[in-house]
Amino acid sequence: MSEQPDWTTLAWWTPRVDQVFRLTATDAAPPAAGLELRLAEASGTPDQPRPFRLLFVAAPGLFLPQSIYRLYSADSESEAMDIFLVPLQPDSAGTKFEAIFN
Repeated sequence: MSEQPDWTTLAWWTPRVDQVFRLTATDAAPPAAGLELRLAEASGTPDQPRPFRLLFVAAPGLFLPQSIYRLYSADSESEAMDIFLVPLQPDSAGTKFEAIFN
């Protein structure tokens, strides 16, 4: 049996910068069309799995309150991650969301 990838480490996220993730609230059905975030940044100390920070960008005008959201990787529709996202100040590039892993 193969081991599941550990998405709670910086090493899992770093090669996925610029990848698009679909999302939904954790108590909802599969992701709704149009609710997508692009991973813009994965930063931390490369030789340590934690702490690290993820910065996602959504289309301009998308507002979501801080909450736990289920993200679906483009790698696998069946692989979902529940992540606490905090909205940051929106700008002309889009709405930014941050996730911190300690």
